Amino acid sequence: GADQPSLSQGVFQGFYTKAGPGATLFDPCAGRGLTAKAAIQEGLNFIGVELHPRRLAWAIKYAVEATGERAERVGV
Repeated sequence: GADQPSLSQGVFQGFYTKAGPGATLFDPCAGRGLTAKAAIQEGLNFIGVELHPRRLAWAIKYAVEATGERAERVGV
């Protein structure tokens, strides 16, 4: 279900524990952006890459929800 932790959330938690607030998390396969949203909510910077247009749109939506600010699509 939507409330169950994903593998990416487990990896994220380990990263956050070691890096701390203000670090940058890079996700080369950002998918729908759930890791982006969690990272941003915990005070991390996030850079994600996603090739699938629909998933990219979701990732941007989640980033905007998490920050209340504009998220940018860069590249092709």
